[in-house]
Amino acid sequence: MTILALTLSDGIILDEKDGIRRTVTFGPVRHSLQDPTKFVPLKVPSLDVIALLKKDSENEQNLIMEGNLDARKRGIDTPDGNMTSMFGAHLITQKESVVIHKQGFFYGDIVHRAIEYAKGEYNLSTRQPVTTTTARSEKEMATTPTQSTIPTTEERLQRVKRSTTVLLSETDRAQIDQFISELPDPSFIKLPCSFGDDIECDASAKYRTIDGSCNNLDHPHWGKSFTPFDRFLKPEYANGVQEPRKFGKLNVPLEGPREISNFVHTTSTMADLGPPISSYMMTFGQFLDHDITKTALSKGSYPFNLDCCNFNRQQNPRNPDCFTFTIPGDDPYHRDTLRNNRRCMNFVRSQAASDLGCNFGYREQFNELTHYIDGSGVYGSTVAELNALKDPTDNGDVRANTQPALSSLHTIWVREHNRIAQHFKNSPECYNWTGQQIFEETRRYVAAEIQHVTYNEFLPKLLSEEIRKQFGLVPLWDGHFTDYDSTVRPMIRNSFSSAAYRMGHSLIRDKFAFPNTDFDLHVHLNKPDLLYEPSGIERCTRGMYENPGQKIDEKMTREITWKLFETVAGDGGDLAAFNIQRGRDHGLPPYTTWLHWCTGKTVDADNFTPGVEGGLFHHGAEAAEKLSKAYAYTCDIDLFPGGISEEPLPGSRLGPTFTCILALQFRALKYGDRFFYEGNTPLNPHPFTPQELEGFRPISMAKIICENTDIEQIPQDVFLEPSLSNPLRNCSDLPDICFPKNGGWSDWKDSCCSNCCTRQQYRSCDNPPPNECGKPCEGYDFRSKNACHYGGGHGGCCHCGGGHHDGH
Repeated sequence: MTILALTLSDGIILDEKDGIRRTVTFGPVRHSLQDPTKFVPLKVPSLDVIALLKKDSENEQNLIMEGNLDARKRGIDTPDGNMTSMFGAHLITQKESVVIHKQGFFYGDIVHRAIEYAKGEYNLSTRQPVTTTTARSEKEMATTPTQSTIPTTEERLQRVKRSTTVLLSETDRAQIDQFISELPDPSFIKLPCSFGDDIECDASAKYRTIDGSCNNLDHPHWGKSFTPFDRFLKPEYANGVQEPRKFGKLNVPLEGPREISNFVHTTSTMADLGPPISSYMMTFGQFLDHDITKTALSKGSYPFNLDCCNFNRQQNPRNPDCFTFTIPGDDPYHRDTLRNNRRCMNFVRSQAASDLGCNFGYREQFNELTHYIDGSGVYGSTVAELNALKDPTDNGDVRANTQPALSSLHTIWVREHNRIAQHFKNSPECYNWTGQQIFEETRRYVAAEIQHVTYNEFLPKLLSEEIRKQFGLVPLWDGHFTDYDSTVRPMIRNSFSSAAYRMGHSLIRDKFAFPNTDFDLHVHLNKPDLLYEPSGIERCTRGMYENPGQKIDEKMTREITWKLFETVAGDGGDLAAFNIQRGRDHGLPPYTTWLHWCTGKTVDADNFTPGVEGGLFHHGAEAAEKLSKAYAYTCDIDLFPGGISEEPLPGSRLGPTFTCILALQFRALKYGDRFFYEGNTPLNPHPFTPQELEGFRPISMAKIICENTDIEQIPQDVFLEPSLSNPLRNCSDLPDICFPKNGGWSDWKDSCCSNCCTRQQYRSCDNPPPNECGKPCEGYDFRSKNACHYGGGHGGCCHCGGGHHDGH
């Protein structure tokens, strides 16, 4: 049975960019891309007009910067690293990102102004829109009281009458798509490009670059740090270009993220069912996320953080990167803790970027990390970050101290680096290696271990064997992977980082398990103090693999939906609401669009019936009822709540939509990585040898923990709860990584059986002896030489002569 419409075996096409084909059609909720003859094309403005629009955009940005500076001077915004109420610390924005954002702002803003001009809605004389076509102002979104109960469709339609936004139809979007395709190259107005620098690549290099560049020799920027996320589907912004998604079908305002969270993402107490996963799934999943995704958030006057809920910000309403949302008056938590009747939850938009080609187009977001699974969380994604690791208290990712178990795992991987480096340093075969060579070879091994654990232990707990075989995600147990494809785009997809991979938030327990003591999780967010307790790393690690993880579903603990980064009662954030708002910020299409894209199934706009064709086919009754209370129409459902609430596929822990996105993403990360640890391609002249691969294959996360902590007994599979089928084992019994040591012959020695006529010799394969993953000596260990010839006299006594015979 074919579970997903997107398969590799039946020839259904995904998209040309990934080397997999796909036919994209939409059902009754959405429509196919319109024939250009069905709409009147917009006329592209002249170059002179576009140049004027650029000046208007520059003036707008200057006003924003002036407002940010003023907010900084008046103490509205918070210093970098400080906790912003109801949001936490903006830990994920670097200075390089501010430059990209400043440039990326123009690409979308100029396009939006050009569209307004082409529609006759922008007056070049006054430099202002003729009519308001944007959604409700950020100030209104943040301060408008919310109904005490989920409003009816009729009540929502009343809101529409007060709104100035006109929802874009499919025809409108097709019109905008064509308009963008006809815009000139931005270089004519000397628009700066963040990704236009030429990169010279060394095709013979053995090691990855630290920033991910030159992995793809034809496209050196693919997968590089500080480059845009890719997309499976085009964004659906409110204005078609850059404004967050705020309105749904029939122009009905989408319900607020906090209300949706309260109805859909209720508290979670149920442990996972058979075989039960451990909490280590969450910890490693977070570590992996910090290896491949890091979205830059908008700042105020750098390095200050935007506090968009500060009441005084009403005096600086111009910042378009504030995207706050309302806390309802009857909120089950905040109604009793709201201070000064505060009804706003802070939220800032992700920083803007152009696409990788620096073309006019939609607002994109970008990744501060390399897009590959390469140990970025250990080593960083820039040379500057790598150099900073000389301080033994630093790490490759600024989020390493988000929670103690994650800090422990980061520490374990740093120790693993040092363990492998020490092996190379002490190995006679590496006697002439420089310190840099030891470092690079160690980094190569650590990245391979992370990849192996990901594909061999982590993914099998999420995706069924059938799915993993279908998408080529099963590791080999012999030989090399030879299907590297330089046309596969390895970049992280926006839908993966902003929604699908956030399924790990459902795994989080309300208690942080520290043996003999349990703590409320929110108390230890951004506080790694437990690591400094006696045996702190060991106890944090044990707490993760000895305790069950939560079931992956729409339910989430209140520790992260009520009290995320809470410092005083009532100022905590809501991670589920943030996920919903982030998807809208990034213009992610709604859930039903993704469902159809992945499975071919369509959903009627008003059919929330679970388990039926035309309804929420992949949802259970409870989840479908929750969604029906939070959304007026099925086609309004955001991707995160819609995808995570699906019933899991057979043998999997995810439903079809998130299975589809994750499977395609991890396929891209494998097939599009020239340095993938199992790979052997002519484009990589230095693959791991067959013997080195054999040395990797027995390794497990459990053994890596054993080798870098004082833990002596551990379950063989730390991603599953300890049980009769997954018992504790002595660390010494688990196979370690095997560094191949090939055998070498000793010198030939005469046998005691030699005489004047026969010379017998032997040698031993012990110089050095091969280890279990090394090559044995080639050739024979015994030989026999005929040492004489027959001649006259002396009774036929032999004389030394030629001839020999080799034997075993």
